[in-house]
Parts: sequence; structure tokens; C-alpha cells
Amino acid sequence: MGVALGVVTMGEGWMVGQDGAAQGGGAAVPPMPDGTVTFLLTDIEGSTRMWEAYPAAMRDALERHNARVGAAVEGHGGTVVTSRGGGR
Repeated sequence: MGVALGVVTMGEGWMVGQDGAAQGGGAAVPPMPDGTVTFLLTDIEGSTRMWEAYPAAMRDALERHNARVGAAVEGHGGTVVTSRGGGR
């Protein structure tokens, strides 16, 4: 199992559509930042197969993954917008 990381940095003038709350679905998102914004995306390779074979172990692994990513992001003044994957 590996974790793939992706980082995207966007400079001034970038745009984001309305948040989920403004569209009538979900909780409000934090206010949009000014200046340069960096997005960190992670993917646990092979996670679908592993969820099927080892659900309890994957729950523990995902909790550790989210805690570590959250601590790193927040430790650098960032905000975790979501920690939910497409499949879970």
C-alpha cells in the first residue's frame, strides 16, 4: 500500500464556485483565503480492494492518515476542507 500525494498551487485571481451551504447542501466552508492557495490531495493506492478485504484495519489506517495530514496542514496555518474520499 502506498499513499500518492498531489499538490496544486494557484496564484492570485483564482475562482471557486459557491460553497455547499450556499447551494443548499451541506455545512458552510471556511472563508476563501487571499493570495496564493495550495491544494493537497492524497490517495491511498489500492484502498478499494483493501476496504473489501480488511475493513477494520482500513478504518484505523484512514483515521491515522487523516490525523497526520490534518496536523501537518493545520500546523502550517492551513485548513482541511474535506477528508472524505470518493469511495468512502
